[in-house]
Amino acid sequence: MVSEVSAEEIDKLLIDLDNLDEALRNHDAQSIRKTVDVAWLLYSGILVFFMQTGFAMLEAGAVRSKNVRNLLLKNIVDFASTTIGFFAFGYALAFGHNDDDPNEFMGTNLFFLHKFEGREKGVDKAHFFFFLTFCSAAGTIMSGSMAERTKLVPYVVLSSVTACVTEALIMHWVWNPTGFMSARNPDPLFGIGVLDFAGSSVVHLTGGVA
Repeated sequence: MVSEVSAEEIDKLLIDLDNLDEALRNHDAQSIRKTVDVAWLLYSGILVFFMQTGFAMLEAGAVRSKNVRNLLLKNIVDFASTTIGFFAFGYALAFGHNDDDPNEFMGTNLFFLHKFEGREKGVDKAHFFFFLTFCSAAGTIMSGSMAERTKLVPYVVLSSVTACVTEALIMHWVWNPTGFMSARNPDPLFGIGVLDFAGSSVVHLTGGVA
């Protein structure tokens, strides 16, 4: 026996189908947006990463030929040590924060990229890579002024500390929405905060002053 279906039930079914279609469309739009965001971060990070080769070529042409290999080795070891430091604590100092208890001066979690309660889906690896390249650039800026003047170990220590501690803290102040200098902070510095789009002060000024 076939039961009769009322017009109200049909209308309700059509509304549910429309809602489902809209939800699927929104899901596809969000998925596409996230894919584009990740691709853009990776592409931009690769461009910044190749600043390392630019610094290396510039410095190689500015030193005596007998020191070129030593200088190139410094650049390679510099990026390797900065990557380890940024993974261990640099990213945490720059972008680690708990939404329930924000810290305006420094990050308080995400050490070793460990997830913390309240952060959806853990750490965005593309975001990590993008800011790693900026962090390493800040440390490498010093290498030109120190070429032929320092030994390998002291240079790597100073560069790593500058990139993974000093630079990470300044990243937090300006680029983290909870930082006290960030323009996105609800109560920014002097009421307006600091907006650094491409790192002219956060990266290059920091590396130059160091």
